Amino acid sequence: MTATVLREERIKSEKDGLAVLADMRRYAADPSLPVAEDDLWRFKWYGIYGQKPAGSGLYMIRIKTPAGRVSADQTERLAGLARRFGRNVVDITTRQAIQLHWLRTQDLPTVIDEIYQDIGLYQEFGCGDVPRAVTGCPLAGVIAEEHVDASGLVEALNELWHQERESFSNLPRKFKASAAGCNIHCHLPQINDIGFFGHTRADGTRGLGLAVGGGLRNTPHLAQSLRVFIPPDRELVVKIARQVALLYRGYDDLRQKRLHARFKFHVAEVGWQGFRDELEAALGFQLEHDDAVEFPEGAAHNQDHTGIGKQKDGRHWAGVPIPCGRISGDQLAWFAGLARQYAASSPGRVVFTAKQNLVLLDIDPARSADLGKVLAEGGFPLDAPLAATFNTCTGSEYCNLAVTETKATGKRLLERLSHDIKLAEPFFIAMTGCPNSCAHYWLGDIGLTGAKLKWKGQMVDAYFVLTGTKLGRDAQFAQEIVAGEGPKGRIKIPEELLPTAIMRLVDAYRTERMTGDYFGTWARRQSMPRLAELLVPPELAAALLAGG
Repeated sequence: MTATVLREERIKSEKDGLAVLADMRRYAADPSLPVAEDDLWRFKWYGIYGQKPAGSGLYMIRIKTPAGRVSADQTERLAGLARRFGRNVVDITTRQAIQLHWLRTQDLPTVIDEIYQDIGLYQEFGCGDVPRAVTGCPLAGVIAEEHVDASGLVEALNELWHQERESFSNLPRKFKASAAGCNIHCHLPQINDIGFFGHTRADGTRGLGLAVGGGLRNTPHLAQSLRVFIPPDRELVVKIARQVALLYRGYDDLRQKRLHARFKFHVAEVGWQGFRDELEAALGFQLEHDDAVEFPEGAAHNQDHTGIGKQKDGRHWAGVPIPCGRISGDQLAWFAGLARQYAASSPGRVVFTAKQNLVLLDIDPARSADLGKVLAEGGFPLDAPLAATFNTCTGSEYCNLAVTETKATGKRLLERLSHDIKLAEPFFIAMTGCPNSCAHYWLGDIGLTGAKLKWKGQMVDAYFVLTGTKLGRDAQFAQEIVAGEGPKGRIKIPEELLPTAIMRLVDAYRTERMTGDYFGTWARRQSMPRLAELLVPPELAAALLAGG
């Protein structure tokens, strides 16, 4: 019996996704020409998605930046694209990219050409069944508090995918990599297909560990450490990453089921030791085994680099919380101007972070306090801890997959909770408008997944609530708070009730926390019935479960 070829595999076999750029120019030259459905799917290879409503002829473009790092001039040019083509809307993503909306078919080649030629970035593999942008620490090479400087490694990996793009343009599914020596693991190696992370041995030797098989969506997997110690050598790291991607490309069995095609499923099947054997056989040499190379407890909190800090060259950096990751093009241009104005002796640099924030580098130490005041006056105070760890996805405003609006809703929720949640440690809220986890709800101290609910006689935006996450050693994903077994026990909280529900959990944590606790530690000690009762009182839970 002949195996059924999946639609996506057929599309890729008929024409490589990279080849769609010529078609894009043809469609742009005659906007009345409808974009073929297969070509629209291939547009993803350049980071382009059809915008809601489907068939509108409008698009979102995800613009890749290397580990989020761009010059002030590049930042200003990106802002210009947002103002000219994207109705002045800019979203920072959890992979340190930026997204613009409202692009028309005739705009697409112009925008891509400007990204390549004027801005100096490259746009292929913005999405699709390819290696995505490599993420890293925004302060790599800038601060002393890191295991190793991995900034050059991120550049090398991004360049690998760029230079050998034809070799990697048809993977079973997307493939995500991260690399950093960050001491707080802000690059989230545990949810990437491959994640290089910093490790310092007991004797002080510094290098990298490697974890494989992480990923989220609605079937989350934590990456598994291969228990190897890797010197921070550019050539070796590139060789390893290249071979992992080539192995993944060859797993034809994964191509039979679209929802089961991610690398994480193969690693889960063979285990970390089994995959390490595969990798070493493909490399032709054995890596340095070390069972001590595991995730440290220091990676246990969802943190970001915000506030004012000292660079190892004596200059300062300023990490700016961006509420829900959305700003205007005008504001992005303003940040570019600040980066130039306050830089000590360079033209200024800007970095986007995986927590949807923004960092200004190379600040003159004598002027960093003044910069803080200017940022606060402009609506972006540096001392905004909840805003620094509040992720939201694109939401139903633009995304065809989302069922709830997230950006405006998230900002309303953030404003209400910021007055009440006063914790010394980071507290991460992640709001996603569908089960795909673009905003990392599986990692949230409070994770929110969008749904619809009949409430007070009408259909409203509502959210499932998750809690209890732990990163680092003995990591665990958050669990959904339920009031009973099966689908009928799942509690959806209407948007209007979210602040009260979240504060009931936080208040219980503040009252009951023990020495050394953070929110996830406390939440995992609670029984599910207790968490459900804290979330909403039993009588209200009954009404919600009944769709009242």
